[in-house]
Amino acid sequence: MSSAMFADPEMVQLWDEAVKAHREKTAVDLKNEQNKNKTQIFIKFWISLKPATSTSSSPSTPEKEPESPVNPSKAQERELVDELTREHEMFQKLRNDGGKVAKTREYLGRYASTMASIGPVLESVVEDAFPPAAMVAVAFTHIVTSFVAVSDDLNLIENLFDIMTSFAERLSLLRKIPKERRFRNLILKTFTCMLEFCTSAHYRLQKDNYRIRAWAKALFKGQDEKLKESYDRVITAIDDMGKATVTQILAVALEIQDDTERTLQRGFSRMDSGFMKMNNGLNLVLTNQRHETQRNQRRDKETRGFRAEIRKNNDKIINILLEKSTSKSGSEARKVSSLEIITKSLFTGAEYFLAQRWAKMEREFVKDTFTWFDKDYEKLKEMDGGVMFISGASGMGKSFFSFAVMSRLAKDFEDVPSTSVASFMFDQDNEKLETIRSMLYFCSAQVASTDDSYRQHVQKVVDNLDDTKGDWKADPWKHLFADKFQKDDKLPAKLFLILDGIDQLEEEPELRRLVEIINDQKSQGLRINFVISGTPEMVGEERIPEALIKKKIHLIPETMAPDFKLFAKSQLESVQGLAGHRPALKERIAEALEENADTFFYVTYFLRQLEIMRISSLVENSIVHALPESTEAIYQRLFQECEQYFPDSNQKKALGYLFTWLAYSYHKITLIAAQNLIDLIMVSILGEKESTLNIRIETMGRLSRLLAFSEPFDEAPPMSPGDSDNANEQNGLGANGRNRRKNEKAEPEVLLTWQQHSLRDYFNKHPEKSSSFLRPTKHETSVMMFKMAVAILAAPKRKSKRQMSEGERNLETIAAHCVFGHLSDAQPLQSEDEIASVAQSLYTLLGQGDGALEKIEANFEFAEDSPDATDYCSIFVPPREIEESSRETVLPTVDRILQSLLDLGSRVAKLPTEAKVQISADASYWIRTTLESRYSILTSIAMGHIRNWFSDRAVSPSKAFAAFRFAHVALWTLTKEERNKLVETTGVKFTDEDFPEDLRDDFPDRTFELVASLGGNPLGPRDHKQISKALQFDLRNKGSKEQAEKGLKEAKDPREIFDLRYRIARAHFDECVYPEPISSPDSNTQPVTPESVLQAWETCLKEIPTTDPDGSLQIMLNVAYQIKARVESMIEGAQSKALVSMQEAAKRKTPESFPRFFEELVVAFGERGLWNEIVQLLGYYDNPLTVKCRDMTHRFIQRAAMATGKQGIVRDYYIKAANAPDEFNGADESEVRIWLASFEWFVMQDQDRAKNAKEQLKHVLKSKQSGFLWSEKAGRKLADILLEEFRMSRQLSYKTDRLAEMEEVILSLRDRLGLEFKPKLSQTSTTLASMRRKLGPAHTFYQSLNDTFEAACEALNDMTETNDTPSLRLLAKVLSLVPGRTQDAQIALSCQFYLLPSRKSSSSSDPNAPGIKIVGTGSSGLVQTTQPPRRTPSPTKRSSPNRTPSPSKRGGSASPNSRTPSPASAEKSEYDFNKHTQIECAACNKTISSFTKGRIYMCVYCTNVDLCEECYYKRLRYYGKSQEGVIGLGFGLPVESEVDRKSYVEVCPWGHELIEAPVKGWKGVRGEMLEFGDEVVGFQDWLDGLRKKWEQSWRVYWREVDDE
Repeated sequence: MSSAMFADPEMVQLWDEAVKAHREKTAVDLKNEQNKNKTQIFIKFWISLKPATSTSSSPSTPEKEPESPVNPSKAQERELVDELTREHEMFQKLRNDGGKVAKTREYLGRYASTMASIGPVLESVVEDAFPPAAMVAVAFTHIVTSFVAVSDDLNLIENLFDIMTSFAERLSLLRKIPKERRFRNLILKTFTCMLEFCTSAHYRLQKDNYRIRAWAKALFKGQDEKLKESYDRVITAIDDMGKATVTQILAVALEIQDDTERTLQRGFSRMDSGFMKMNNGLNLVLTNQRHETQRNQRRDKETRGFRAEIRKNNDKIINILLEKSTSKSGSEARKVSSLEIITKSLFTGAEYFLAQRWAKMEREFVKDTFTWFDKDYEKLKEMDGGVMFISGASGMGKSFFSFAVMSRLAKDFEDVPSTSVASFMFDQDNEKLETIRSMLYFCSAQVASTDDSYRQHVQKVVDNLDDTKGDWKADPWKHLFADKFQKDDKLPAKLFLILDGIDQLEEEPELRRLVEIINDQKSQGLRINFVISGTPEMVGEERIPEALIKKKIHLIPETMAPDFKLFAKSQLESVQGLAGHRPALKERIAEALEENADTFFYVTYFLRQLEIMRISSLVENSIVHALPESTEAIYQRLFQECEQYFPDSNQKKALGYLFTWLAYSYHKITLIAAQNLIDLIMVSILGEKESTLNIRIETMGRLSRLLAFSEPFDEAPPMSPGDSDNANEQNGLGANGRNRRKNEKAEPEVLLTWQQHSLRDYFNKHPEKSSSFLRPTKHETSVMMFKMAVAILAAPKRKSKRQMSEGERNLETIAAHCVFGHLSDAQPLQSEDEIASVAQSLYTLLGQGDGALEKIEANFEFAEDSPDATDYCSIFVPPREIEESSRETVLPTVDRILQSLLDLGSRVAKLPTEAKVQISADASYWIRTTLESRYSILTSIAMGHIRNWFSDRAVSPSKAFAAFRFAHVALWTLTKEERNKLVETTGVKFTDEDFPEDLRDDFPDRTFELVASLGGNPLGPRDHKQISKALQFDLRNKGSKEQAEKGLKEAKDPREIFDLRYRIARAHFDECVYPEPISSPDSNTQPVTPESVLQAWETCLKEIPTTDPDGSLQIMLNVAYQIKARVESMIEGAQSKALVSMQEAAKRKTPESFPRFFEELVVAFGERGLWNEIVQLLGYYDNPLTVKCRDMTHRFIQRAAMATGKQGIVRDYYIKAANAPDEFNGADESEVRIWLASFEWFVMQDQDRAKNAKEQLKHVLKSKQSGFLWSEKAGRKLADILLEEFRMSRQLSYKTDRLAEMEEVILSLRDRLGLEFKPKLSQTSTTLASMRRKLGPAHTFYQSLNDTFEAACEALNDMTETNDTPSLRLLAKVLSLVPGRTQDAQIALSCQFYLLPSRKSSSSSDPNAPGIKIVGTGSSGLVQTTQPPRRTPSPTKRSSPNRTPSPSKRGGSASPNSRTPSPASAEKSEYDFNKHTQIECAACNKTISSFTKGRIYMCVYCTNVDLCEECYYKRLRYYGKSQEGVIGLGFGLPVESEVDRKSYVEVCPWGHELIEAPVKGWKGVRGEMLEFGDEVVGFQDWLDGLRKKWEQSWRVYWREVDDE
């Protein structure tokens, strides 16, 4: 039977053209002999299933439809796959790659199984439907096998299979398709669309070189319109076929049963005539698209003027915010440039999303809507401060209204400079759009883009000319808005702020902040008008008080009816399938919607329904009979339709659970996490063997009207705790001891959300009164949330090695924080079945193993200085809900939950026997014995945590401590009487000292052992080891050692002996490097020495167990040898042994291993000149230079490369680190590239060294991933190289090119750093001036240097302490560039370590004030502050007596009992030193805070190079210059250090001028006076005199120039 007999010729022609297009685009001919054979394979497969799909019966027996889709046998499935693999040549090529073939065969088998279910559908029409269906299957097979040929990422091919399988599944649901030819047309149309999708998919894969990630992103994110359209057409075609099959039912609903056949005939006749009109060969969809384009062009032409009015202002703002401003010249260019800098500083990430939403609003906004607002709009324009609140239900058009108000205001005040308009849209599904700070920054940038006066105000604010640096960010409302829009200003300015969707603010504090801002506006009488939109519930005492609202506009259907009509008319001209109807019919539709619609969503939804019908007669009848009652009725219908789409009851229930989570968790959920949740619901709650729902596919298909994809997470996932002992210990592991993961780039996770915000509101605020699958009651939602939280927490750990995604981790965190809250909210339980079900779930959570408790423990971030470590760590109370860890603040919540548990136990006891059957025997016993009293519940929970503590799960010290902490807090929650009972029952002698009133107070080490003893059994070696781990994490080193020693006395097993010796050695090491604070010194207490620590490690490693069943021994040995190497590096003469230990560590490297003491070892070797050892050490790591290191470490690596002649090898290490950085815990890629550039410039001696170095630095400057600090540092390094190239060249053109490059660097820094970059105060300003001094023009040189001089002097006169040191240093350089000011330059540099007169009163009173620290990074506009020392907790502010700062975060390599003196400790007390000011020698990285140890020398040309006196004279000797017995300052010592010529690496090119400080005879700064020699000069007098001398110096300069 030919295909022409199957359907109408027009439809067959469309099919043939689709086949032709497939051949042209993919080079796959589906009609050649080979593919015909493949087609026959599928046809035979379907025919082989016919006995299973039809019934052999007598003619009189009516046919019976199968109850469910037919599934082939495994043998039939294997036969199909075997036939395909034999037939396809690609499998022959891959026959030696069994992995790929097996994987693809598995997928093909799964697809074939689903395709089998189409058989009954096709047979119900006619067998000639088989060939097109088979050709689609063959086309799809080609996609898969071609993809396999070039990719290893086979798992992602499952995306393709899921999509095609979903098509087949949806077809298989259409069990009763009529056999008429018109339905055959629909079948062929569906397969035509499926083939078009295969064509688009195959073509796109070819284009992307078969990269499945790019393909998936193109489809799921809509980046390829043709691919997405082809997908949508398949879904539409299947939906159309489904709608056609139920037209009879629709006819009944519309009360037109009598003329149903006539209506259908008329409709299909029009469809047939439509097909006849397309004999030109174009696809029906493409033709409609062309017609649609033409209509859009006509409509756009009519409204172009209106659109232009709206776009005029908005485009101007958005172009600036998104850096799309066109090039300009002159003053306008400077204005735009300044504005771009401002917008960079105020950038929040919201700009792109708001630009998209504004564009969408502009497209959808309809002219002449909201005209009823005209009178109130005039009143709004006259308002001089206050709030107009726009309220309305979801979908009422508040966002459209806000957009209309914004556009009208922007147009009306376009030519009024004193009035500005700004707008913001809140959205809780996008973290960039849910905070007040983002709103303030974005609105400020908008106003700056249209108001020059305001732009200058913002520039002044961020420049901190009137206030302390940084304060404006602490209170942006005050500085950016309140200070500008005062009523009493001479030039008053007015602002309109349009804030849409305040009900979308993420958290209550954000709303409170908005109310504070409105209150401030009212109290100060600011000329700021707020136009705020939100739901009516947002007005009230706990929201926005009525008293703050000057005018309220309530959007109601009666008011909005004319706007609904206008919107409907606009949509009727653009909706495909409705635009071609008669004008009279379209007018009737618009009038019907004007009369019945109550929201804009109502209008959109009903028009979509009419579009599906298309046929005029059906549309006409729908207007009369099928109008929904209301928007809520539509929502109800959507959920009802969703139930109809899913015939499986458990699938419906699972979706009900998912909807409940989306509506009630109030947290974002990623697509991966949603799928994980659905799988848990299906298996753990509903009892299915496996999950049968694919949320991604369903969201694009059957759930598309309810759910949607939203913006992805854009932050990198945090570290996840490891699972091995000591592999993840976080204390005492050097600068890199945090959890580490392999280098991997995490794809942003797509979020799953509601299609409309109003759907969430409807689900949340209007729960069903009676239960349904998808719409549970309010009470049921609490029970469901509890069960889902239990399923998440009780789920077994994934056996797969795949890391948990950020979304999955968040799912566990949410469950841990809300599980008991939802249980409490569910009280009282309403039925016997519910009581039994909840009781069984509670047993799963608390009684069936302790895995759930472990997950709750893991969700408290126990890390150094973590506030969670001092919180009330209980499974009952989320940590964020507790402000103080005292009984008064936490026990009420705990008591409420405990009472809920007791009530549940009581009600379970009263259940009848038939209900108790639902509870397992184990659960019944647990409930009976546990839920009988507070005491039994709390002690049972404590015992669960203790079991976790001593289980194999507590593999790391952090986990051991977490389990102890939870157990300890559970016992702390007991009352005094209950605790006495515990002592009597267990015999464990607790005292009040073990349970302080405030949990942050001190408790003794013995408490750990007492809690552990509650198990009842004597503590064995392993128990003591776990106690030692918990103590070690809390930095109780002595207690940790004592517990390990106790265990060692009893240990017999070799592995236990090794583990305990490891713990003893570890405690020795921690006590040596990071000793505990001693409150009362004991003369008998001897400090731990490195020698004793080494002995402990040698004892540990002397007897290594021979078995390692779980691989943990290798991890411990890797750690042990690294620590041993660190200890050996601390002992003089043992450094060579350290390298041997590192070799042993390298032999035992595992995937979990990471460098722990890399920096400390490099420094130890470098200090002793062991250069070969440093290079060898680099070879023991896979990618060593990704480790975070200080400047000193990189300097030693550079010197090692130079000394050994292995520059090329070390350079390769830098390149590898730059190209494959450790994004989770390693050095920033930009930092690595900067050091690579330094290596190229100073170490490599080839002719391309400058070119290679500049290439790396420019990469950092151009990268959007580079932080401000690294961008600034790269710019300075680049300036240094350019200046040296400029100096060394003797060609004018070359010098001119370098000057041009330098100017580009300044522009790049300005663009990258925004307002934080101040060109006049930048260290690069002197570099540019040095070039211009040689090339001119002279007036430019003068102007730039004079601007820098004035800016430096002005900075020294302001009230900002933090810019004094960089300003003094810059002033010294500027003075060195003009004649006769050498002494003043030295004076300026001498003052850098002192408090200047205007700073003393404020600084001396605040010992923790931040200060300058110039440590090799320098300062040019960006001031690097040194934070106060990390806290040593006071007795009332800690969880244990020894919770000291994290050793892994301390700077420097540790040494025994080392203490860092304060910078001014050796200075004379009468001088006013700034103890926070430090600089670093660029050569030896010595920190310098005074002149007590010699002079310092600052380079005039390099942007940030200082040399200590010792390095200065080493440098002189290296270049053959004489020292001639130089002595210090009278209080120093002779400098007699030798220079190591082999390892010498320069930091500043020879020949640069250096400024020596202090000036001769320098004494210091006392009060307001500078003392040097016999002179005592007031600082301000010196500065004022400097201005006069400055002009004198320029006269000398010009005279010298004239003489030349």
